[in-house]
Amino acid sequence: MTDRTEFLPFAVPDIGHEELEEVRSVLESGWLTTGAKVAAFEQEFAAYVGAKYAVAVNSCTAAMHLALEAIGLQAGDFVLTTPYTFAATAEVIRYFDAAPVFVDVEADTLNIDPLCLAATLADLERCLGGAQPTLPAVKRVMDRPSGQPSRLGRVKAVIPVHMAGHPCDMQAISVLAKAHGIAVIDDAAHACSAQYGGRPIGGDLIGDPTFATCFSFYATKTLTTAEGGMVTTDDEAIASRIRLMSLHGISKDAWKRYTAEGSWYYEITAPGYKYNMPDVLAALGLAQLRKVDAMRLRRDAIARRYDEAFAGVAELETPSTREGIRHAWHLYPLRLPDGSPAISRDDFVEELRSRQIGSSVHFIPLHVHPYYRSTYGYQSADLPVAFREYRREISLPIYSRMTDRDSSGLLTRCSRRLNSSVTGRTMRALDFVVSLVALVMLAPLLLIVAIIVKCSSPGPVLYRAERAGRYGRPFTLYKFRSMVVASPGTGPRITATGDPRITRVGRWLRRTKLDELPQFFNTLKGDMSLVGPRPEDPALVETYSADQRRLLTVKPGITSPATVLNRYEEELLSGPDPETVYRRDVLPTKLRMELEYLDRRTVAGDLRVLAHTVVALFARPTRLGVK
Repeated sequence: MTDRTEFLPFAVPDIGHEELEEVRSVLESGWLTTGAKVAAFEQEFAAYVGAKYAVAVNSCTAAMHLALEAIGLQAGDFVLTTPYTFAATAEVIRYFDAAPVFVDVEADTLNIDPLCLAATLADLERCLGGAQPTLPAVKRVMDRPSGQPSRLGRVKAVIPVHMAGHPCDMQAISVLAKAHGIAVIDDAAHACSAQYGGRPIGGDLIGDPTFATCFSFYATKTLTTAEGGMVTTDDEAIASRIRLMSLHGISKDAWKRYTAEGSWYYEITAPGYKYNMPDVLAALGLAQLRKVDAMRLRRDAIARRYDEAFAGVAELETPSTREGIRHAWHLYPLRLPDGSPAISRDDFVEELRSRQIGSSVHFIPLHVHPYYRSTYGYQSADLPVAFREYRREISLPIYSRMTDRDSSGLLTRCSRRLNSSVTGRTMRALDFVVSLVALVMLAPLLLIVAIIVKCSSPGPVLYRAERAGRYGRPFTLYKFRSMVVASPGTGPRITATGDPRITRVGRWLRRTKLDELPQFFNTLKGDMSLVGPRPEDPALVETYSADQRRLLTVKPGITSPATVLNRYEEELLSGPDPETVYRRDVLPTKLRMELEYLDRRTVAGDLRVLAHTVVALFARPTRLGVK
């Protein structure tokens, strides 16, 4: 299967005719801001999750901010949460000048670990009683290295995050919250349509009157309003406070003031915020809500397809799904071996991108970001599980508009990458051993050639050229100098037979290929492989097509099938403009051969290329066919 010609995005909203009609009805009504559609959306969403109250706002960030305000969070108070989340979860705590205390996560679900939560709560409360902290995460917060408030408040809440759509262990969290008298503010940004113990996330899961759930309807979510959020709760006082504070703290909203049954008079009862959701977004939400379960089922089908395809692949760890939960599959967090030189997470992300497939990483733990490092002195090792899992996580595309063809193509490319990782490990070992042995055995020859080059013309022994390496990263390629030293930019960048800049010794070096012996230093360093696509000038690489850029997903090589077939490429380039001839006639044929090699690459195949290269050094030269 060839690589995609169009980019497969990481996420695409599932918008259809129903959404267009709902939005059209709002636009035609003449009422765009908060009004009847918002009220209908709140009512239908509350019924969907089984909550008594729902308040629509303009983001999940706003939802969490208002929920914390409703429970009376103050400066100096403490809120426990996970570092394995997006910025907003801890950011809203800082809005109050309160302190987030990060708790490590479970290795399988990436959710907040109840055992760590219990230990952190106990340690934090001992510190508030005057004892010294024993846990690094608590110590960082209590030390307050950058001028945090001197007043110590109390532990006020915990914010669990249902990572990727897998519900947290809410029963264990509830027991701890009740024992310590703290509120639970549920970050369900990923969890719309998820269930815990047979009940929807957002409803009454734990019987806690200070329990509120905050949803996100961002563009990548299963249910989207483009931007938007919702707070659900069974506590009437919390719901009323959130509704009041979501629109400037005024006693009547715009819908009540500007309709026939409204009144011009209003009162400001608290300094609130501008967090209300407009009707035009609620209209999207209403249409999305009617098909949210169908969209979740499609995500679930894609997740099972991934699970089956990756089952038994030692290099991959598929997401966990515990008993008693229903996963929302907002994300599909695949994990790779940590620190593997052959299949690193970052290389995997880059290679998928080069193959026209979007992916992402969720998340860079909050405690390693500059703000939390400088404010609280956090270190990576303070929360070791979160940091370890982040370093090996990659999120694959999963959304209801993905077709079977999309997922099949993605799986094919993942499998191809995994297969090539085995080849990569073997060839890297071969590269290192062969290069080291070659440099040792050829040391006398290298010395002799170096002396000859030095005596043949003034200048350095080695020629250093910038070339595009793996993923286009530049590296310095080494060769014995075969040309006179000229001013930078003098003459064409590509040489041809008869180029007056080539020295007499240089012609001999190029004919025997001895000028390329220093490239064993490149393979020893890891910049190049013994076998792989020949490295090109970065300026030429910029002209590659999307398909040709696949050549950048592997290390360049000293030799390749195209190199073997065309030892004397320079003879094809004679004329006043060798670069034009190379770009037009030679390079396309080379790249086609290199791509064919890449698609069939195996360890045995690379060994054959090495053998053919040795034979070709003593055989009659052949040339590439040129159109």
